[in-house]
Amino acid sequence: MDPRPFWDGAARTLTYELVLPGGFTGTATFSGQALLFGATATTGGDTTVTIGPPVILPGLSLVKVAPGLFGVSVTGELGHSYRIDATENLNSGTWTQLLTFSLTHSPFVFVDSDSPTKPKRFYRITVMP
Repeated sequence: MDPRPFWDGAARTLTYELVLPGGFTGTATFSGQALLFGATATTGGDTTVTIGPPVILPGLSLVKVAPGLFGVSVTGELGHSYRIDATENLNSGTWTQLLTFSLTHSPFVFVDSDSPTKPKRFYRITVMP
């Protein structure tokens, strides 16, 4: 916001920086006034902002279950659905869906029973709608 006075009568766009307490969710209402030639005028435009809970991005890490047997550990938001895919070649663009699940506890460990027969395997996780 530009704090200097303007004398030309042109329309101006005012901006606000709304700083809410950490962890805030819900709707916040704000307002402002402009001082015009010694008189105040109420500003117009949007006066509410809705802030949802923070999005927790899923985490995926490799887990060695036993010699030659691998899986993945998934952390994320409880109740959300995720899909685990795997590929043997990152350049192929071909991924195989291994599992779709709703996260009931975190971390969740998935054991890839095909991993002993794969010399190398890459995994990814996708948040499902």
